[in-house]
Amino acid sequence: MKINEANIDIVRKSGQLKSVAIQMPIWDKSLDDESISINLPLLGLKTFAFEDSDTVTAIQELIQAFCINCEKFGHGLEAELSKIGWVQSAVDVDKVRMSFQIQSSNVVLDQIMQTGDQFVEVLQIAY
Repeated sequence: MKINEANIDIVRKSGQLKSVAIQMPIWDKSLDDESISINLPLLGLKTFAFEDSDTVTAIQELIQAFCINCEKFGHGLEAELSKIGWVQSAVDVDKVRMSFQIQSSNVVLDQIMQTGDQFVEVLQIAY
């Protein structure tokens, strides 16, 4: 049996990426230099912030940059997410849902995934 740990809803208008709605676990850690390391391992991304109030902005900007890079320099967001283990779980006219699935039998990975803080956000993508 599989369980979904993360979802990304990708909205396009006339084929152009307009927004992404994200629900996924993230991890942050305070470092010795008082900065905050923020990891989004399901996207293979990491960023830093220097104050707690900047962490959400840092995550938003990182995800927007990731999406724009996938569109401009890759084969599109859906194709690039597929390469790193995401699968399409629902398709609508202008919306695609991508999910990252973990085998429920993998107890260690399942527990690790549950330790992250849930990040839920809808981001408008403009480029």
